[in-house]
Amino acid sequence: MSKKSNTNKGIPLNDFIIRKSEILSSLKKMFRVLGIIVIVCATCMISLYAAQGKFSTYENFQLYVGPVAGSLVSMIPAGLYLLTSVTLAIAVIALSRKHAQVQEFYSVEMLARTTVLCTDKTGTITDGTMSINKLVPLNNVSEDEIKKYISLIIQNTMDDNPTANALKTLVSNSSYHQASIILPFNSENKYSAVRDGKFTYILGAPEYINLNDKGGVLKRCEEFTKSGYRVLVIAVSEDMIVNNKFSGIATAVGIIVLQDHIKDDAFETFKWFKENGVKIKVISGDNAVTVSEIAKRVGIVDADKYISLEGKSIEEIKEIAQNYTVFGRVTPEQKEAIIECLEDHKETVAMTGDGVNDILALKKADCSIAMANGSEAAKNVSHIVLSNSNFASLPEVVGEGRRVINNLQRTCSLFLVKTFFAVFFTVLFFILSIVNNNISYPFLTNNMYIWEFALIGV
Repeated sequence: MSKKSNTNKGIPLNDFIIRKSEILSSLKKMFRVLGIIVIVCATCMISLYAAQGKFSTYENFQLYVGPVAGSLVSMIPAGLYLLTSVTLAIAVIALSRKHAQVQEFYSVEMLARTTVLCTDKTGTITDGTMSINKLVPLNNVSEDEIKKYISLIIQNTMDDNPTANALKTLVSNSSYHQASIILPFNSENKYSAVRDGKFTYILGAPEYINLNDKGGVLKRCEEFTKSGYRVLVIAVSEDMIVNNKFSGIATAVGIIVLQDHIKDDAFETFKWFKENGVKIKVISGDNAVTVSEIAKRVGIVDADKYISLEGKSIEEIKEIAQNYTVFGRVTPEQKEAIIECLEDHKETVAMTGDGVNDILALKKADCSIAMANGSEAAKNVSHIVLSNSNFASLPEVVGEGRRVINNLQRTCSLFLVKTFFAVFFTVLFFILSIVNNNISYPFLTNNMYIWEFALIGV
């Protein structure tokens, strides 16, 4: 399929990028070589037969042109392109039965050759639901007061994500109060904030908020992140929100400890990839320590090799990405850099994603896999879409892709055996014809069809 363009909220997007197929590349190289062999053999045989007078009369020409044609035609692996196309078409049908919608033919091959799978934490390891584990008051502020601050932020920003939904359980009965300035959560700031009266209330990742006792707060937070919990801080400041950012100094009044729910089938899913030689890279916007701990629980190999990419340049990431398994605080551009680094190290990389912030990485990956319940933009740029949005079905999809490609390669070898023998017999009878003028290539094209049907067709 060719590249297409799509538009998502006014942003032009190229759909999936067709990756270089080893099968297609090998077929092209093979036909180039065979084309040269056929031309050389044809020139030699016609020249020899003409010199021996075998084309001197029309009757002789009719007698000997058949074997010459049979020799040349038998060298060509007829049907190999058709076999490849039909096999891949059957693979598309087979994968659809496993809830995988294939949007580009040769992505089946790239899926089968995958050596590294890059995935997010939410939606793959965890199911996207969160619950409040603990609320820790700081600086002598009561829990009731902290809940009022949380209510003010959640109700005004109207954020709708797993974190916000978990926080709503704390403030479900609170009355609404309109704030004067509202800053909803976004992946760049990593916090949301509102201005009410003389104060600004901030809720988000502690690393991204300017706190007057940041070292002490981060130390308290580390106690929870090491156990695999996600941690947010609620803070208060007299400084203003300016240009959709809070750059002032705030005082932390509470730590909110949240717990991700790990999918029941996550351990078995990652066990399959481990046993089948596929390395896992977890790329997340959350705290690297938290993600690492969760990755350990589901048995991901080398999950203790983690790094936070906060403040890291693209050049730095390309130098270190190969050395780590878990990446935290990752931006969309950094995701793309990780994929590029892995590909530069000769890995075949598959990437799963469902959001707009995954688009750059999905387009860069050798095989991109989107979830059906994800954004339209992510599905448009992906090679494969999981219609059931279930990461646990991916082992079956990869296994089916490997089975199809392995069968195709074994069948292709039959064509090459036939070609090898055809070249061998052509050269043999060419030499014998030089020695004895009465000897010529004995097989006609019809003879070779019987051979192909018996050995290849069956």
